[in-house]
Amino acid sequence: MLEIDRLFLKEGYLLGIQMSDAERRADFFFRVLSVEECPYQYSFAALAAAANSGWVRPQDSSNRYILEAPETTLVNHFFTGVFPTRAEIYLQYPLDRDKNTLLGTRTVGSGIGIFADGKRSPYYEPSPRTELVSIKDIGPAFCAYSPIACTPKVYFHAVQYRVSAPLIPTEEERKKARIIAIYGKTLVACPNWLVGKGVEV
Repeated sequence: MLEIDRLFLKEGYLLGIQMSDAERRADFFFRVLSVEECPYQYSFAALAAAANSGWVRPQDSSNRYILEAPETTLVNHFFTGVFPTRAEIYLQYPLDRDKNTLLGTRTVGSGIGIFADGKRSPYYEPSPRTELVSIKDIGPAFCAYSPIACTPKVYFHAVQYRVSAPLIPTEEERKKARIIAIYGKTLVACPNWLVGKGVEV
């Protein structure tokens, strides 16, 4: 059993997604109605040594953005494993906002601000530190770097939840809910379809 398995939610559980609404921190709650495992493999273009892929929003063969939920009633919850061992993955979430850096910006390949690499988050055993959720209108972008020539690959250990409309839980339910922030020290503004539907923190 993978370490991340215990972090996925089951039917009936309450998911809280923390964002900002009118510049105030808020939790947006959803009841998980059903769960489907949706693992996905993605390959970046072949890289020369010490090169990077540029920022990429992973797409399938039909040019659909695979990590962005297509409907307001779907939430993607995933962890990222990386191959090969020396490949590094950097994160922007939401788009154009660098993450995992003290200064807000960083140089890909500098060894600073790595979101995941093949040593600390192996392809089939991703680190819990790579946990992300995405909802309609908010998705991530990645940049792959490698000091050696290779074709970096990521394995998204993902589930997709069918969820209720946003709800206001009881105090007891709030205590039991799993709350995941989008994205951390600088919260993302909620999309228009969630404005006014959260619980201020």
